[in-house]
Amino acid sequence: MEWRVTSCQTRSPSVLIQHLFEMGRLDRTQSIVDFSRHWTWACEDPRGFDSEVAESSERKFFECRWWCMRLANADKTHFPESDVNDIVSANLQSIFLHCRDVDLSVREHAHRLVADYGFGGLPFVQQTIAEAMLGQMEDLLPESADISKEALQRAMRCAEHIAIVVRGLTKPQRQKWVSLLVRALQIDEEIEHQFQERLISDLKILWRADDDPRRSYAEADQQLKAFSQLANKRLQREIMRLRYC
Repeated sequence: MEWRVTSCQTRSPSVLIQHLFEMGRLDRTQSIVDFSRHWTWACEDPRGFDSEVAESSERKFFECRWWCMRLANADKTHFPESDVNDIVSANLQSIFLHCRDVDLSVREHAHRLVADYGFGGLPFVQQTIAEAMLGQMEDLLPESADISKEALQRAMRCAEHIAIVVRGLTKPQRQKWVSLLVRALQIDEEIEHQFQERLISDLKILWRADDDPRRSYAEADQQLKAFSQLANKRLQREIMRLRYC
């Protein structure tokens, strides 16, 4: 109520921007879950969503959260770019934190929002997502350690976002992602076929996007060569196609 009164009394747009941000914050678990559910509902059934929440207080929270997310791919705004960065970065960091939640449902809602922020996101948004997801993958796929099926599944969920922002990756980020994908591929000979296909598919994206992949990803290339000697025939063929594609 204080922000609402202040917004009516001031000519400063920064006050209204701050009010919108405070209403659109995603630092609480419930705010992420609510926004993800409402966003899915609004996309799938716009009329039903409008009629159901048009007069409720939830409508304002939803629209403020949507406005904050919309800034992630807005080419122009009528206020400082630094405000855009602050608002978007703050919400992204909150979402990233909830991508690590122990509750699977909360993680899935958070990942849904990461994808929405990343799709068509500004360069700084794509970079922020790439760094965060690469970091989470690295934590989930440590070297010289037993890695559970759950950890692998969670790492692959992070990889989905990196694939969305792949065009915005720097060379060191591409190299890091290749290294993590190759590490995941070598985890277990009994790894599910669907995971192998996804890992090879992501590696192909990076291999084809590079002018000289065997040099850019020299260490990973050697690891793949060594691993292929131990892999089954099908996987050997896939690795061969990858290395010489």
